[in-house]
Amino acid sequence: MRSPVAPPTLHAVANHHDYVWARLPFVVPMAIAAARRRGDGTAYELARSIVELQPLLLGHLDREEALLAHRASASVTTRVRDGMHADHLAVIALIDHIRFVAAEYQARAGADPTESALYLELARLDGHIQAQIALEEHLMAWRQGALGSAA
Repeated sequence: MRSPVAPPTLHAVANHHDYVWARLPFVVPMAIAAARRRGDGTAYELARSIVELQPLLLGHLDREEALLAHRASASVTTRVRDGMHADHLAVIALIDHIRFVAAEYQARAGADPTESALYLELARLDGHIQAQIALEEHLMAWRQGALGSAA
């Protein structure tokens, strides 16, 4: 039986996953260093939020990739889909908070090179994460409809 998820779509998901896997581990120490150098509440709140995002997002990617590895199986239950959707909501809420604290990723006056690079990287990550979640939510809805119509 062929999987209802087309290989080009899986490639698009993998592209976003790979970017996040590669970049997020570098963003955390950048945020911590920028907070230490800046020394104000905003910088510390940003660093705290990014530290919180890392296990949430990387754990989600790990669970999701395990699920994709078994995509040919019809055992993707409503509970699993709901769990992925709940992860997406939690990630989006935290990304929205990070974007707010980071003033839409506009580096503040007096930003050193690390802080400036952090804001650029956060904007890129935000774009990848938003695109990834939109694609995954679409795929889950599509797959649910495809499996439902096949029953």
